[in-house]
Amino acid sequence: MNRFSDPPLFRRGRLCRKGQVRLPEGARGSVLIVCIWIVIILVLLALSIGRRVSFEARILRYHLDRSQAFYIAKSGLERIYLEKAKDEHKDYDSLSDSWSNKLKEDGSPEFKDYALGSGKFEIQYSYYESKDKEPRKLYGMQDEQSRININMIVTESSVNNDLSAEFVRLVSDVLDYDEQQAEELVDKFIDWVDYDDNKMEYGKDDYSDLAISAKNKPLNRLEELLMIEGFDLDIFNKLSNYLTIYGEGKININTAPKEILAALGLSKDHAQNIIDYRNGPDAQAATGDDVPIQDVVELQSKQAEIFKSGPLSSEDIATISGLITARITVTSDFYRVNSSAVVNNVKSKISAVVKIEADKSPQYEYWYEE
Repeated sequence: MNRFSDPPLFRRGRLCRKGQVRLPEGARGSVLIVCIWIVIILVLLALSIGRRVSFEARILRYHLDRSQAFYIAKSGLERIYLEKAKDEHKDYDSLSDSWSNKLKEDGSPEFKDYALGSGKFEIQYSYYESKDKEPRKLYGMQDEQSRININMIVTESSVNNDLSAEFVRLVSDVLDYDEQQAEELVDKFIDWVDYDDNKMEYGKDDYSDLAISAKNKPLNRLEELLMIEGFDLDIFNKLSNYLTIYGEGKININTAPKEILAALGLSKDHAQNIIDYRNGPDAQAATGDDVPIQDVVELQSKQAEIFKSGPLSSEDIATISGLITARITVTSDFYRVNSSAVVNNVKSKISAVVKIEADKSPQYEYWYEE
């Protein structure tokens, strides 16, 4: 055969039909491997895209649930404000009011796991009747005027010695300090918030060793106490349940714990008498048989009913008279609300301090979201 003529249709001794190309055995195996790798790559690419889409869908779902949880928690705030607006008696506020601890007919809390939309909210706080008792969980708003407003101790021109003495008694009672230890801690607080650089007897006005300066202004948040020498975390946690920086300063004797009543100058026995009286026959706060004090003058007009530990001395009568005149009340305007919500296991919490007055919209003094 002439080598310049058309070659026969042979490939390695195998005849191919005209118009067909038959690859060698080795080439056909290579193509199969390449095809398999292409399929594998496409599968991996599809899985990767699927995982990314699934992840982004979960992220989107989380943000949607988070947003819903936030607005459900916010709805919880509005719901409890409505409860306060519906309060039948306007002349006094007490722990048994529906805004403080509303109960259903079966005795279960109204604002525990309150279903709303696709989630639920809960409004609750820990009520400390006394440091000697375990706190109870109540479902509603907490009266901020059951606490001592330590920002009222200092003004631009002076220190209120009466309020300072109350803080000393509270510190001594809650922390089991002697009088001097309590005065040292209170003096350091006063030096931190007063408007001058004059040092109190046991105080500290110079913080240059810590490269900071005393604030010399009222506290904006209670947590600022941790910046003051002597107020460590343990002390702060023990005192924070009895202190506030909101309100006009008067204490609601229907909601104040025993330590606050004693800090006002009452004996511990008389402070306990007031709590026993307002708790009613079942001796438990925030229940239907509570006996709220409807007017501060009842401390005088109902002495025999309230102070069952014994007759009041002339000093006790003078103390109560002074409290009635300027220090105590039976109504409140400032409240602390902790509203938490959950949607599909996604949680949101709002903590707020709000001023609520009749025929006025709630006014926020503090707002914190978690």
